[in-house]
Amino acid sequence: MSRYPLKILVVMMASLCAQPSIGLTLAQAYQSALKDRSEVVTSRIDQEIADSRYSLALSQVLPRLSLSSTNVFRDSVGGSATISAFGQQYQHTAAITLNQPIFQGGAEFYALPIASDSRELARFQNEQTELEL
Repeated sequence: MSRYPLKILVVMMASLCAQPSIGLTLAQAYQSALKDRSEVVTSRIDQEIADSRYSLALSQVLPRLSLSSTNVFRDSVGGSATISAFGQQYQHTAAITLNQPIFQGGAEFYALPIASDSRELARFQNEQTELEL
């Protein structure tokens, strides 16, 4: 009877030795703790907000390009197949429009460096938050 507990112990030891070791390195533990911190998530969101503000400032300065196209097919009422009573049977119209915002004394151009600096500041604040944690 005393052999059975010994055999069970040997089988359990063999199975434990056969499993790969489960553990975290210090770098993995740091990264895992870092990604779930609310301060880090908030600073990353602030960085995304700064990026969107820069895109908005850029869109207010750059010209806007619009493309439009229409095709008209008319039934032939009389005459030949290419000309109907109202003119040509097929008519294609295309338009390209470029709109430049009105120059407002240069204030919009000063907004670009400010928005760019706010992006860089948000990135630095994100790195500082990660380092502090």
